[in-house]
Amino acid sequence: MTKIKLTKTMLEKSICDCNQSTRNLLRDEGIVDYDDLEAGDRERIAITLLVRVGKGWEAWSSKLSCYRANGRGDKRIWIPDLGKHAKAGDVLEFQVIRGDVYVRLRRAKA
Repeated sequence: MTKIKLTKTMLEKSICDCNQSTRNLLRDEGIVDYDDLEAGDRERIAITLLVRVGKGWEAWSSKLSCYRANGRGDKRIWIPDLGKHAKAGDVLEFQVIRGDVYVRLRRAKA
């Protein structure tokens, strides 16, 4: 499992740098290898987004965009409509189970 802590800027701009541990997980599980992407290339991967609601979890099907930004080719990752579910300080936890990508949204502690 890997983690990315969300910031206000990430949520406002709908972009998130994909850290090395998350890139390694996605590569090692055969999902996407960022080293094979050129600047401007984008892969969309089906995921299950798990969001804490009350005392339980709800799951939504979504798409994970893995891409290399134009220009410097920064490695980025994004989930559409993430801002509807998340706030700054929340943490995305990435896990691959039997070839399926799960992203759990952990709420920041109040």
